[in-house]
Amino acid sequence: LKLRQLEQIVVLEGSTPCAESSPWNSMSKYREYKKLEQCVQGLTEYGAALSTFLDSLTSKSSSWHRVWDNLQACKNALSCSLCRRDETTHGHRTLSLICEAEQKWDDWSHPCHKELLKALEARGCAPHLDGCSCNISDLRFTQESHGEVFRHGAHAGHDIDFLVAELQAGRILLSDTSMVIHAVRFHGSVRALNNRHSVALVRYQNEQSGPLSCTVRIWPLVHRMKLDDGSRQRVVDKFLYASDSHTGGRSIRGRSPSRERSSSSTRVREVVAVHISNIDFEVTDEELRSHILGRGHQNIAEVCIKRRTTGKNAGRSQGNALVTFHCAEDAQRLASDGLPPLRGRDLAVQLDTVTRAVCDTASGESTGGLRCKGCMTVCCQLMDLYLVEGVRLPGPGYAPQTNTAYYCTCSVKDARGCLFEEHPQHKNFMVATCEQCRADLGNVQVTSICLEGDWSTLLGEMAMCFKCQNVYLELPDCHEEFLDVKKWSLLYSALGGGDFRMSTVTMQTVAPKLRSALSSNVVSDNSNRNMRLVPRSRPGERL
Repeated sequence: LKLRQLEQIVVLEGSTPCAESSPWNSMSKYREYKKLEQCVQGLTEYGAALSTFLDSLTSKSSSWHRVWDNLQACKNALSCSLCRRDETTHGHRTLSLICEAEQKWDDWSHPCHKELLKALEARGCAPHLDGCSCNISDLRFTQESHGEVFRHGAHAGHDIDFLVAELQAGRILLSDTSMVIHAVRFHGSVRALNNRHSVALVRYQNEQSGPLSCTVRIWPLVHRMKLDDGSRQRVVDKFLYASDSHTGGRSIRGRSPSRERSSSSTRVREVVAVHISNIDFEVTDEELRSHILGRGHQNIAEVCIKRRTTGKNAGRSQGNALVTFHCAEDAQRLASDGLPPLRGRDLAVQLDTVTRAVCDTASGESTGGLRCKGCMTVCCQLMDLYLVEGVRLPGPGYAPQTNTAYYCTCSVKDARGCLFEEHPQHKNFMVATCEQCRADLGNVQVTSICLEGDWSTLLGEMAMCFKCQNVYLELPDCHEEFLDVKKWSLLYSALGGGDFRMSTVTMQTVAPKLRSALSSNVVSDNSNRNMRLVPRSRPGERL
């Protein structure tokens, strides 16, 4: 129906000059909506293929040839690269697990098969009532415009400003059930289906100094799936009918002419950073801000020059700064345009490493891996690696009162390019070195001694434990940079949630932890020493 309405408008406006001169005319709306409909149709077909695949896995009468054919059908169901990335790196990661199951088809003891079965079951169900946490700055609107008064629900009859005032007064909390946002994940962003509540959250966030989180229930775009908010609308129909934003959901326009505001538009306050280096040591934050504003760049959230914090030179500039913007387009424009010299020094301007890595994330369909820092040789695939809390054995750094240790470990048979030799000091250990450069990659230990629980069943009697100082992590959705971790305990605590398989770590999950502590707009205590991204310095085998 919506496509037919747009087609009629295109026909009526097709002969008028404004149809071609407007940057967002009816023809462009029609094309964008047609593309969106094709993607949603592909996602519903993908959901149907997953359901068929699940039936073949759980049916006792299915042959393995049929299961394999259904797996291939799921793998090839999506043609849009952005949709494939969503299903690979977000949510239940069904497409990533399908690729892992394909590689481990002959090894049914591998945990990816059980994880895939659970993911297939969860992918076709409604999201949990408790939802999940989401930064308000990560929300995106689906509609181009909105009304000011709530029509349904707990806040029916009140306007959005009333709800914002209640949030500010603390009479309504972000954790209240009435503030839960129903959304879908589409092309890398969380698209809100109840836009008025999302507008209230964004306005409330924009008046706060620090980032806030809300509760989101992310619905799958599955045929016949209905919302349980009382409307009983189909999720697919709701999303298609509401999707007319031409700003990527970053802003939304109010339809009420009576609002006492200078602007009726509500915009999500993003935090996108630009790194500037080769700054004169005497330049101040305000001088650099004025220099940037003088070139016509607006929407600057913060300018912060990095300074020494210890020693006799504490407070002295380190010659580089982080400039954060509330708008991704403004940050990218500054990075592409650059800046003229300041105090006779040429300034180097680029998107900061984390922002660039998130913007340029790959499809995520590779499995990722662990690489030797010395020669970039692949040591192990991420899907075979685990980050586990274990027991520290007596030796250097041993403390009986706090003998907890963290291991990045895998089965010895899954380690690649390693040479194993007897340990010179421990009879139950073996030293693992790189075949190419002879770097010390770690050691092989008795699984039952260093790891608590039934890890021996999964890894075998001996487990390969890698040293974080000598390896890089190649994440499945980021091939231009490697993740360098100072200690495994830092990565373990940053991601939380207990022991996990390393293939679940993606750029999307670690990016918030990698943000520099230079900016007060982000919550992080990472000093770029604990965890950081390093560029791929040498070409290597891509997993």
